[in-house]
Amino acid sequence: MTAKDAYQYFVLRAQEIAISKNWTPVNWYAYFVLIQKLLAF
Repeated sequence: MTAKDAYQYFVLRAQEIAISKNWTPVNWYAYFVLIQKLLAF
């Protein structure tokens, strides 16, 4: 599993957990831009 795959799994799983608890998942665009640079997507 690559770093990109692991990150994608984490994000999607966190969203699933939030939705299952009737929470609203929040994704911050700036963070995604930063992590993409760090993981060299």
